[in-house]
Amino acid sequence: KRFSGSQSALLDPKMIVEDADLAGPLAFALLLGGELLLTGKIHFGYIYGFGVFGCLSMTLILNLMSPSQAVSVWTVASILGYALLPVNLLAAVK
Repeated sequence: KRFSGSQSALLDPKMIVEDADLAGPLAFALLLGGELLLTGKIHFGYIYGFGVFGCLSMTLILNLMSPSQAVSVWTVASILGYALLPVNLLAAVK
């Protein structure tokens, strides 16, 4: 129930900023790694490295654009992690 509620929270930005969980994004990253593993490609390092770099750089950009209200790394990681859902669906189709 909580997992599906977090997915629907992507439509309401205020809801996801208040609750930045990382269980769903971690599951999506592991699922993407598993899908790539099934194709015979081992890219776990690329997935996590690109994800960490993207989260840190997006946090930096957001905090530079809005210095009055700070955005945490965990909030950005949660939002970008849940954005992996369409990538996982496309990887499953392929």
